[in-house]
Amino acid sequence: MTTDTDLAISQEDFYLLYSETARRIAIREHRQSTIYDVSDVEQAIWEHVFKKWSEYRDKDEKLVYVLMRRAARSFAERSRIDSMYANGTFIYTPSLVATYLETCAWEPLEEVPDVDARVDLVEAFELLRASAPKQAAAVFNRYALKETSEADRKNAELGVDNICHRLNSGLRLQSESVDFATSQEV
Repeated sequence: MTTDTDLAISQEDFYLLYSETARRIAIREHRQSTIYDVSDVEQAIWEHVFKKWSEYRDKDEKLVYVLMRRAARSFAERSRIDSMYANGTFIYTPSLVATYLETCAWEPLEEVPDVDARVDLVEAFELLRASAPKQAAAVFNRYALKETSEADRKNAELGVDNICHRLNSGLRLQSESVDFATSQEV
């Protein structure tokens, strides 16, 4: 009698079976980037495969392709964002700011996946609180408390636009920051 473990493919066999697929995906997702090489994309694919081995082991070829492509695109996106941060060319959009406000702005710092974005948001939010307290309160109500009245909706939108402008124009607050999660000065 054979068990599932007897049928499981080894990592070495998986690598041999899918190395050409990973290479083709890496070439396609590289898109003539000047930030990283094709080999960096390929390495990121294999790193993801072996870190998330249970997601890949015994999956059909189409699903393996989709998972590898997602890993390559995730690497490319992270690399582009890291490069934009490093070069000072990162552009915040209102939808991106709203997403960050929903997902990481109000969490404790050690639980935040994107520390740079959180730090940027803290600075911009502090300036918003000082210059437009009604907008700041509306942003807090909408994104931290998940409560929005009809009257606050427009102020929250204006607040997000104001935060975007401050983040993209370099208008930064250099005074003491407040930790969103605890509302304490740090």
